[in-house]
Amino acid sequence: MTKTRNRLISVGTGLLLFIAAVLFIIPQKTAGAETWIESAAEFAAGDGTQGAPYQISSAGELANLAKMVSGGETYESTYFELTADIDLGGKEWTPIGTKDSQFAGKLFGNGNTISNLTVGGGDNRGLFSYSSGEIKNLYLEKIDITTTMNAGGVCAFNSGTIEGCGVLSGTIICSNPNGGQLGGICMENSGTISRCFSNASVKGATSAGIVYINRGIGVVQDCYNTGTLEGSSSASGINTNNYGKIKTCLNLGAVIAEDKISEEGSVIRGYGICVMNVPGASLENCYSDSDVCPKELFGGFRNNTTVYYKTTAELCGGSLPDGFDGSVWNVGSIGGIADKDAADRFAAKSYTYPSLNGVGSAAAREVEVYNFSTDSTPDWQEFKYIETVEDFRKIDDDLSGNYVLAQNIDFGGNNYRPIAYKSGTSFTGKFSGNGHTISNISVKYDDDLVGLFGTNKGLIMNLAVSGEVTGEEYIGGICAKNEGTIYSCSFDGEVRQSATTQRKGKVGGICGTNYATISNCFNSADVSGKDYIGGICGEMCGKDPVVVYCVSVGKVSGFTGSAIVGGICGYGANVSYGGSPELSHCRFDMDVSGSINLINSGGAITNRGDNFSYNTEFLCGDNIGSFDPDIWNAAKGVVVTPDAKDGKFGTKTCYYMSLKCFGEPKPITGDVYNFACAGGRDDWQSYILISSEDVFRTYWHWDVKWSENFVLGDDITLACSLAPSDLIPTSLSTGTFSGRFSGNGHTVTLTDDSTCGLFGTNRGTIINLAVKGNIDSSAGSSMSNYSGGICAVNDGTIYGCSFDGKIYGGANNTGAVCGLNNKTISNCFALANVKATNGQVGGIAALGKEDSELQDCYFVGTVTTNANGLGVISVTSSKNCYYNKEVCQFAEEESGTALTTLEMTSYGALAKMNFTDDIWEKRLNDTENGIAYYPSFRGSTYVPSVKYDKKLELNRVGDKEPVYGDNIEFTTNALITFENDFYGDDITIEDPNGSFKVLVGDETEPLILLGKTFKHRADTAGDETFKLIYNGSGYFPENYFENFVVKIGKKALTAADFDVTLPADRTFDNTAKAASVTAKSSGVGEITVKYYDESGNLLTSAPVNAGTYTFKISAAEGGNYNAAKDLTADTWKFTIGKAAAKTLPDTEVSYRWSTDKDITVAIAGLPENMGQVTVNGANKAGTIVAGIFPNTCYSDGKFTFHLGPNTADDIGKTGSFTVKLVTDNYESVTFTVKINLTNKDNQDAPDPAAFDVVFTNDGSELTATIKTGLNGVEYSFDGKTWSNVNTMAVAHLKDVTAYLRYKETDELNAGEAVFKTVNSGHGKLVHHAAVQATCLSDGSAEYWECETCAKYYSDEAAAAEVSLADVIIAKTDHKWSVKYTYDKNGHWHKCEYCDAATGAESHVSSGEATATEAEYCTVCGYIITPRKGGSSGSHVSGGGRDTTPTDTRPIINGERKTWTEIAADLGRQNGGSATISMSGETTVPAEVIKAIADRRLKVEFVYDSTKSWLIDGAKITTVSAADFSLFPGSVDTSSLRGVSGGKYRISADIPAEIRFTFLKRYAGEFANVYKLVDGKLVFQTCVKLAEDGTAVIPGMSAPGEYAVMVCRYSDRQGDFDNNGVLDIYDAVALLRYSVGLESGENLQLIDLNGDGMVNCADASMVLRWVVGLSA
Repeated sequence: MTKTRNRLISVGTGLLLFIAAVLFIIPQKTAGAETWIESAAEFAAGDGTQGAPYQISSAGELANLAKMVSGGETYESTYFELTADIDLGGKEWTPIGTKDSQFAGKLFGNGNTISNLTVGGGDNRGLFSYSSGEIKNLYLEKIDITTTMNAGGVCAFNSGTIEGCGVLSGTIICSNPNGGQLGGICMENSGTISRCFSNASVKGATSAGIVYINRGIGVVQDCYNTGTLEGSSSASGINTNNYGKIKTCLNLGAVIAEDKISEEGSVIRGYGICVMNVPGASLENCYSDSDVCPKELFGGFRNNTTVYYKTTAELCGGSLPDGFDGSVWNVGSIGGIADKDAADRFAAKSYTYPSLNGVGSAAAREVEVYNFSTDSTPDWQEFKYIETVEDFRKIDDDLSGNYVLAQNIDFGGNNYRPIAYKSGTSFTGKFSGNGHTISNISVKYDDDLVGLFGTNKGLIMNLAVSGEVTGEEYIGGICAKNEGTIYSCSFDGEVRQSATTQRKGKVGGICGTNYATISNCFNSADVSGKDYIGGICGEMCGKDPVVVYCVSVGKVSGFTGSAIVGGICGYGANVSYGGSPELSHCRFDMDVSGSINLINSGGAITNRGDNFSYNTEFLCGDNIGSFDPDIWNAAKGVVVTPDAKDGKFGTKTCYYMSLKCFGEPKPITGDVYNFACAGGRDDWQSYILISSEDVFRTYWHWDVKWSENFVLGDDITLACSLAPSDLIPTSLSTGTFSGRFSGNGHTVTLTDDSTCGLFGTNRGTIINLAVKGNIDSSAGSSMSNYSGGICAVNDGTIYGCSFDGKIYGGANNTGAVCGLNNKTISNCFALANVKATNGQVGGIAALGKEDSELQDCYFVGTVTTNANGLGVISVTSSKNCYYNKEVCQFAEEESGTALTTLEMTSYGALAKMNFTDDIWEKRLNDTENGIAYYPSFRGSTYVPSVKYDKKLELNRVGDKEPVYGDNIEFTTNALITFENDFYGDDITIEDPNGSFKVLVGDETEPLILLGKTFKHRADTAGDETFKLIYNGSGYFPENYFENFVVKIGKKALTAADFDVTLPADRTFDNTAKAASVTAKSSGVGEITVKYYDESGNLLTSAPVNAGTYTFKISAAEGGNYNAAKDLTADTWKFTIGKAAAKTLPDTEVSYRWSTDKDITVAIAGLPENMGQVTVNGANKAGTIVAGIFPNTCYSDGKFTFHLGPNTADDIGKTGSFTVKLVTDNYESVTFTVKINLTNKDNQDAPDPAAFDVVFTNDGSELTATIKTGLNGVEYSFDGKTWSNVNTMAVAHLKDVTAYLRYKETDELNAGEAVFKTVNSGHGKLVHHAAVQATCLSDGSAEYWECETCAKYYSDEAAAAEVSLADVIIAKTDHKWSVKYTYDKNGHWHKCEYCDAATGAESHVSSGEATATEAEYCTVCGYIITPRKGGSSGSHVSGGGRDTTPTDTRPIINGERKTWTEIAADLGRQNGGSATISMSGETTVPAEVIKAIADRRLKVEFVYDSTKSWLIDGAKITTVSAADFSLFPGSVDTSSLRGVSGGKYRISADIPAEIRFTFLKRYAGEFANVYKLVDGKLVFQTCVKLAEDGTAVIPGMSAPGEYAVMVCRYSDRQGDFDNNGVLDIYDAVALLRYSVGLESGENLQLIDLNGDGMVNCADASMVLRWVVGLSA
C-alpha cells in the first residue's frame, strides 16, 4: 500500500512539474541544458575489487557512477578510485545515489580534485545525494550547488564514512528564501565524518560549516571550517543540531546571523560551534576563533560539552588546543609584521592555523595591526576599528582594548556619557584617532569627570574632537583626568564649568587635571570656570606631570576677577616636590586667551623652558621654533575679511601652526569688530555682542569683564533704573573700564529714575553710542564729584557718542556727555537740559584738563547752574563746537559758535559746522511729516530732530470783489515754525530758500514767479483755484502745494455781446432759413432765437415758407454771464422769396377696353411743400370716352378722372388731361396724364400639385372631393362641364378623374385645365390604437380595419395587410414601480398593473430626529420619527423636511443640482472623482455621461443606501443616456449555494461596476454573481466582501437578469484554495489533493472536466486557463 501511494505521489508530482515546465511556470537553473548523465562513459579500467578498483579519470566515467547508482546499482563493497583531477566544466551534475538506491561502495580520491561541480534545481543536492559507503581523500573546488531544501558539499545524506575530504572553494545556497538545511560537507550524518574541512560559502535558512544534523550514531571528529556561513534562521561553525558525537573540531570562519526576532517570532542566532546539543549527545574539545566569529559557542542543551572561545593568537600560538591529537593535527604558527607603512601606521600580521596532517593545506589569516608609538620605538598592536557612535560607546565594554578611528564621526549634538566616567574605572587601552575627527559631542552633566573620556590611564593619540563639554569638576575636552598619555590631540568648541556650581572647577581645553603626560596638543576651544582654568589643562598635579610642546589659542576666562587662570595651565601648586614636573615649549595667544600668564600658580614646577605668550600675528607667522616639524605644520598668517554691508564687522581667519596628523592647517575663524575711529588705523578685535538688557546687566555686574570688548547688537531699554552700583566701575576708586565699547550706532535708553550715566570712569574707548533718558544724580552729590550721560570721568576716548534727555547733577560738576574730561571727546553731540545747583555745568562736558581735547561737537538745549562755572559746550575750552542760540537763549558764548535752528538743520549744516562726512551725516529732513534733522552719526539708530509746522500764504491786493474779465494782483509767502521743547516759545521764520510756481484752475503749465507777487486776469467766473507750488526748500516736500480759492462774479449781457448773421440764401427751397447767432465771449448760457411772421405771430421753428420774418435773442445764465431775455435790434429781420414755375413729366397709364369706372392716378414728381394749392385750368385731348370735374380733379398729389364706357373697337386708342396748379411757394406747377386702352390677357394652367382628390364615407356612400388652396378656379369631373361644384358620389375601389382651371375675368381669359386620376380605395378605415400588454391581459399593436371589405392593415394607407393574430401581444410579467410604496414597517415596489408587490425591505435610518430634521428612510423617504412638532408616516426629500414638496434633483458632492448643472460641474473637473446621489432618479441624461466619457474621471452614482453604480470615464467610448434601474428579478436561485444577496433586472448598457453593501457579519465571504442566459444561471464573477460588508462587483453592466449569492465559498471553477483567484497555486493544490497530500478548502467545483474524478487532467485545465491557452 505504501509503495502504491508513493508511486502515485511520484507520478503526480512529476506530472505537475512537467506541466509547469512546459508552461514556463517553474524556470530551472539549467532548464534545457545538457547534463553529465547523458554523457556517461564506461569505467576506464578495473573490476571493482580492492585490488583492481574501477578507474575513474574523466567526467564521463564519474557520471557513469551516478547513472548506475541512480538506476538501482548500489555497488555494495565495490571499490573505485580517482586517477586524475576531473573538471566538470559547470555542466549540470546529477548527484550520485537516491534514497532508494544509495551508494554503498568505496570511493578513494587519492588526493585528486573535482572542480566546477554544478548542481541545481531540486532537493538533496551535493556530489552525492545518498551514501552509505566510504568516500575518502577527495577534494572539491569551485562548487556551485543550489537546492530547494537540503544540500552538502560532499554528500546530502551520509550513513557511511567520509574521511580526509575537503571543499576548497565555492558556494552552497538554497533558492527557497524560507528553506534550506545546509552543511559544508554533509547535510545529515548518521555515519562518520573525520579529518575533513570546508571552505565553502554556505547560505540558507540554517547553515552549518560541516554538517547540518548529526544523528545519534553519527560521529564528527577532527574537522574544521573556514568558510563563511549565513543563515536567515541560524548559522553555526560546525553543526546545527547534534544528537551524536562531535569532537576536536575548529570553526575558523565567519558566522553571519544577526541576533534578532524574525517576522514569524522565532529567534535568529549565530553560533561558533553548534546550535543545539541534545541530552545524551557529546560535544568535546571544540573551539571557535573569537576574533573571526564573536558569537555564542553553543546553544540548546548544554550536555557533555567542552567548547571554548580562543583568539587567533591563542589558536596559532605554537601548541595544539587541549584534546587535539598531534598525529592528526599540525601545530599553527604566528608570523611577523609585514607591509609596514610608516606614514599611515598600519601593517599586517600573519597567522597559520592548526591543520590536518596529510589533508589539504593549513588555513592562514592576516590581521591588521597599528603602530601606537609616540616616539621612534614601534608599538604594533592589534585593534578594533571604530566606525560609528555605537562602536565608540562600546569601548566602555572593554576599557583595556586597542582602538583606531576608521573615519570622521558626527555625534550629532546628542548628550553623551564619557568613556570610563564611573568612579574607579579608567581607560587603560590605546586609542588612536588616526588623524580623524569626532565632531558635535555634547557632554553636559552636573557631575565630576566630564570629557570625551573620564579618566585616562592609557594612551589617546592623533585625535581631533569638537563640541561642548560642561560639568562640575575635572572637566576637559579630551579627558577629565589624565594619568596616562595624551599625544597629538586637539579640541575645538567650548569647555566650561557649570555656572551654578560651588566647586573649584579644574577646567582645561585638553584635560581637567593632568597627573602624567600631555604633549604636542592643540586647543582652540573657549575654556571657562570658577577656578583653576587653563588652555591645555586646568591643573597640574602629582609628582611628575608633564605638559610640553602644546599650543592654546582659545579664550580662557574665569567667572570672577580672582579666578586662577593660565594660558596653558591654571594651577600647579599641587605638584609634589622631588619629582620631575615639566611645563615647557608651550605657546598661547594672549590676544585671545584673556590671560597673560602661562600658568597662574605653579611654584613647584621648575622646568619652564621656552614658554611664550604671543599675539595672534606672531602665532600665525612662520616661526615653528623648537617644535618638531615632523609633528607640526607651520602657521600661514592672519586674514581679516570685513563685512560686505558696512565694513564694521568682519571675520578674522587665523592659520595657526597645527598638527600634521590632521592634514594641512585648518583656519580658525572668529567674529571681529573694527573699533577704529573714522580715519584712524584699523583696530579689529574680538568682542562680546550685547543684544538684550539681560546680557547687558550680566556683564555690567561682572568685574572680570571690565577689560573686554563689547558691541551693541540692538537698541536696548533698561527697564530698571541705573544706579551707581551698576556703573563700570561702581565708583572712581574701585576700578576703571579699560576695554572697548561700541554702540555700533545703537541706543541705550535709561528709565526716568536713573541716578547715573552708563559708565563711571572710562580709560578705554567708547564709540558710536547713543544714550537716552533722564538722570538725577543730585543725591549725595558734591563739588568734587562728577555726573555725565555717557560717563562721569573720561580718562580715555569718547568718540561718536550722544546724549538725549535731562541730567540734574545737584552739586556735581555735570555735563551731558561727561562731568570731567581728562583726555579726548570728539565728534559728539547732546540734546539735553543740563542742570546743577552748585556744580559747574557744560552742554558737552563740565570741565576738562589743560591738555584734554574737546572738539567737533554740538549742543542743543539749556545749561543752568547757581555756580559761576557755566559753558554751553564746556566751562573750559573747546574746538569747532556749536550750539543752538534760539534754544539756549545765548547770543554768544566763548566755548562754541552760536547757530540758528535753521542753520543747524539745513542741508548745508555739515559745511556750516565744518564736520567731516566720514562720521557725520545730515539726513534729509522729513518734509512730509515735518521733522527736521540735526547732524547725526552714520549708521546710528538715533537721529536727533526737531518737529516743525509749515504753511504757504496767498493774499489778494485791493478790496474790490473781482468779476469776470478783471485783472487781479496777489502776494505769496512760506513759513516754518519749529517746536521748542527746551526754553521759550516756538520759533517761526520765513523760509528764504524756496521759489514759487502758480497753477490756476485747469492750467497745466504753471506760472514761475521771479519774486513773491503776480497778476491774474479773471477768465472765468465762480470759484477759481490757485495752486501755489513751492520748491527748493529743505523743509517743504518738492512740489509742495496748497490750494487757495478766490470767488469771481458773473457779468451782465447786452445785444452787443452777440455776433448775428442773416441766412445767405433766402429763396424758398423747402428748407428752414435761420439766422446764425453766437456769443462773442465764453461763459454765455444756452442761446434761444425766436422768429415772428409779418403778423407778429411766434413761429415754432425757423421759417421755411416764402414771406418776411423778424427774430429776438434770449440767453440762459452761463458760467461767466447772467441770464438775458428777448434782446432785439433793428437789423434782426429777413424775407424768403417764391421758387420758379415747374412743369412735370407726363404720367402714362393703360387700362382694358372694358374698364368703366372712376380712376385715381398718383402724379409723380410733384414738389414737396407747395403750400396752399388751387387748380388754375384743365384741358382734355383724344377720342376715348373719359371726363373730369375741374375743381375737384386734383387733391393731395393725386388726379381723378372717369374712364368708359368704351368698346373692343377702341383697343389701341389714347387720350390725355393737362392741369395747371397755383401754390404759395412756387410761381406755378403743370402736369399731363396720358391714357391707353388695351386687350385681355391669357391665364396659365394651375400647378397639378396644388390640388388633391380625397374620398369620404358617411356610412352610406363614398364621395370624391377636389381640394385646393387656389382662388378663382372652377371644377369638372368629365373635362367638359365646368362649375363651382367640387364633389361627386363614386363607387368602392373605382378610378376617378378630376379637372381644375382658372375662371375667366374682366381682365383675363379662362386658363388651361389640369387633371388627376385616383382610385377611390376602401373609403373609411376603422383605427384601432395600440393596447399595452400587462400581467392581467393581452395587448395589441396599432392597426386599421376596412369595414367594407373586412380586411386589416398595419398602416393608415392600407398598404400592408396583416392578420388579426399578427397584432396580438401576449401578457407580460409584473411591471414594478420605480418609486417605493412604504408604511411604518418598511418599503417595497408595487406592480403598476395589479396589486402584486415585492417583499418589504426594512427602512434605513438617516439618523436621530432633531428639532429641525426628521429621522427618515434614506431609501424611500418615509419619516420614521418626525422632527419636533411634526408627524410621522409622510415622505421627505432629504434632510427630514416634511412640509415642502419632494425635491428629486440629484446631489453632487453634498449639493443638490439639476442634471445640466452636474454635467457642467463634471466638465470643469480635471480628473479625480465625484459622488452623485440620484435621489430616486434612475436615468442619467446623455449630457452627464458625455461629461464623464473618455476622461480620467471616476463617478459614483448612489442608487440607494446599499447600492451604487461606479463609472470610470476612461472606459466609456459611446455616449447615451444610462438607465440605472435595479428592478427586482424573479430568477430561481434554489440550485445555488449560500444566501441570496439580491435578484436584479438591469437595463443599463454602460461599462460600470456596482457597489453592494451587505451585513457586516458576512465580511470575508464571497459575493458570487450569476446571469440568466438562455434560461440558465451562468457564473460571471466573485468578489470577496470587505470588512465593512461591501463588495464592488464588475460585469453587471449589460442588460439582463442577475442573482448575487453570498457564501463562504467562491463559486469560481477550480478555485481550490478558495481565495477567489484562479492561479498556479490552485493547480498545485489540486494535484496534491489528487494524490492525497492535501485536503483542500473548496471541493465542490474541482472536477473540471466532469469525468467524476479529480486528477492531473483537472490540474492541467487550471494551468491552461491561467496562461490563456483555453477559456
